[in-house]
Amino acid sequence: MQYRREIDGLRALAVIPVILFHAEFDLFSGGFVGVDIFFVISGFLITSILLKDIENKKFNLLYFYERRARRILPALFFIMILCIPFAWFWMTPVQTKDFSESLAAVSLFISNILFLEQSGYFAANATEIPLLHTWSLAVEEQFYIFFPLLLVFLWKFGKRVLIGSLILISIASLGLSEWAWRYEPDANFYLILTRAWELLSGALAAIIIYKNKFEENNFLSILGLGFVIFSILFFDQNTPFPSVYALIPILGVVLIILFTDKGTISYKILSSKLLVGIGLISYSAYLWHQPLFAFVRIRSLSEPSILVMSSLSLASLILAYFSWKFIELPFRQKNRFSQKNIFLYSALGIFFFISITFVTWLNNNFENRFDQKIIHSVNSVKKIETPYGEVCTLGPKKNILAHPIEGCTNFFVNKKADLLLLGDSHLESISFRLQEKLFDMNIGSYSIPYSGCIPIPGFRSITRGENHKCHEHNLAMLDYARKEGINTIILVSRFPWYLEGTGFDNKLGGVETKKRPIDVIDPPKNNTNRISRVEEAIKFGLNNLLKEFNVIFIEPVPEVGWSVPDRTIKLSMHSQPNDIEHKYNVYKERNKRVVNILNKIDSKRLYRLKTSEIFCDAVSNICNTSKNGNLLYTDNNHLSKFGSEIFSDFFLNEIPILDIIKN
Repeated sequence: MQYRREIDGLRALAVIPVILFHAEFDLFSGGFVGVDIFFVISGFLITSILLKDIENKKFNLLYFYERRARRILPALFFIMILCIPFAWFWMTPVQTKDFSESLAAVSLFISNILFLEQSGYFAANATEIPLLHTWSLAVEEQFYIFFPLLLVFLWKFGKRVLIGSLILISIASLGLSEWAWRYEPDANFYLILTRAWELLSGALAAIIIYKNKFEENNFLSILGLGFVIFSILFFDQNTPFPSVYALIPILGVVLIILFTDKGTISYKILSSKLLVGIGLISYSAYLWHQPLFAFVRIRSLSEPSILVMSSLSLASLILAYFSWKFIELPFRQKNRFSQKNIFLYSALGIFFFISITFVTWLNNNFENRFDQKIIHSVNSVKKIETPYGEVCTLGPKKNILAHPIEGCTNFFVNKKADLLLLGDSHLESISFRLQEKLFDMNIGSYSIPYSGCIPIPGFRSITRGENHKCHEHNLAMLDYARKEGINTIILVSRFPWYLEGTGFDNKLGGVETKKRPIDVIDPPKNNTNRISRVEEAIKFGLNNLLKEFNVIFIEPVPEVGWSVPDRTIKLSMHSQPNDIEHKYNVYKERNKRVVNILNKIDSKRLYRLKTSEIFCDAVSNICNTSKNGNLLYTDNNHLSKFGSEIFSDFFLNEIPILDIIKN
């Protein structure tokens, strides 16, 4: 096909926002759409090549995969190899395990599936996953397993049937995406079934203009560029994606492809020497940036500064030039590397990375690299302790609205519960130890945590999708309490996370990026202040509960900002003291709105437990994360078994629970 200079410029417009988004520049809040731009470009270019080969009866599947291997694998495998020594010296055992698994998954082009299981793209730990960005390569290669064969088959029936069939598949994929962002948002982001329509959009553009070039159109071309730039600047992590929102950048790229030519403004912009130059090295730049960012974050004891991230962004382009010139280009030359060589080296690379995965498993993630006392301490808090496993913890993937749930009544007394525990995963982290102690006091309890759910009816999660049945769960639990005559409920939740809508910043370098904002179910159209209406709704909801129940409100457990186990190992690697402390005044500021709500409620049926009195010292202005060498947290906000033990003892000392449930 004829070389189109502006396509390389468009590649630059894809890779630069992705890099700056991962560098966490706020201006590029929608920079993740750069990947979608790449998908459309890929679909367009590959289909253009395939159409020419098919029509000239030169299509060969083995040759097609050879070209993909030449294009993708050399630079990818080179950077993966470079990551290994840094992982060895800088990663914790858990990170080492995840990284080794990613080596195998990336080489087999299934990393999107692995990362779906390990972590969401916007999760708190995503910034420290060196190969996270390879999920998009996996999506592309999964697409190209089937697409060439489909194209060859449909081509026999003519262009009209081909276009019609691909449009139907695209509509089905987009429709699935619209459903999935509501009910399976992480799967929606990562999997080929909800991304196929983006690649097919580029493919359709190639088919439409194949031997039938469109006339340039300055308005439509610049409109397309505007759509792309709008998406980059105004989309953010709360934008359902992919979904119909993705039509904006996708349509923008298609308009650029169809209507841009030398006479248009878009062409003049995109064909500039700078953008074309960056576009040529865009694949290598995409490969370099995430490992650079991730390893610096892994190594650093604090969040890297804007200056550091800016320097790394520039470094990814400089390194990209060299890997493009000395790795990408040579391997594309058939006279230097034959088809046999390409497939042999590819197979050896895949075998090498899979071998590393197995060796890492067999050596228990090489935990012997670290102080064994610290490893023992960290391993003891890896998971929240619960007698039920995951049976009695609900969430978007498991909604049960009929109670009691079979197998979740271990702590009933005389086949009934005297009190109900209602909350999110913070409840899960403390309920086992507390319920055990209540049971010993002959007090029955029923606890069904619901992940990411504020334990008051009337709210919806903005980011968890429509399958997050928090409101319905709370109603069902309260109906059960009424039916059983339970007069006391305990509320446990990470309230500021939902109310403030942001992750926790401990002001010492520990910043959580994961967000879980909530809103009332039917927000008024004329009120844009989400926090104010949520505050009022929490107060209203608590007052309603107090009309029927005694309410024991557990004031939020102090958030940390760092994963305590990971931070403990990282400090030891830097030969630093393992005492992870954060400031009490920061905790107070974070929870100020929650405390103000409680202070405004005047009811003798409300009992408050101040967890800060357990974990914080107001005089020294310090909140602790360990005691007597035992870690109090499993991560950056959930209590460990030891932490929940301390909490439970404090609870029973402070709360006259027997008197309350008898009232």
